[in-house]
Amino acid sequence: MKNNLTKKEISQTLYEKFGISLSFSQSFFDDFIFFLSEILKNEKKFNLKNFGSFKIIQKKERVGRNPIDKKEHIIKARKVIVFKISNKLKKEINNE
Repeated sequence: MKNNLTKKEISQTLYEKFGISLSFSQSFFDDFIFFLSEILKNEKKFNLKNFGSFKIIQKKERVGRNPIDKKEHIIKARKVIVFKISNKLKKEINNE
């Protein structure tokens, strides 16, 4: 089973499932990603009912280590997006 989906594959699935044009499904998905990023920039948190919530958190600067050569490097402070699945979706996934 494949672990990652591409935007193209998601657009193709929207096209096949809902019978909308491929260009519209690509545009719709791109607009959704843009919408999500704009909300997170302004609000720092976004909840999609029965799906989950997205939140921006600030990570501190820290020391990391390359596992191959064991050299230490500074990992800069940064913002990351965290996703927490809703209980309803978690139950649906685990019941199948």
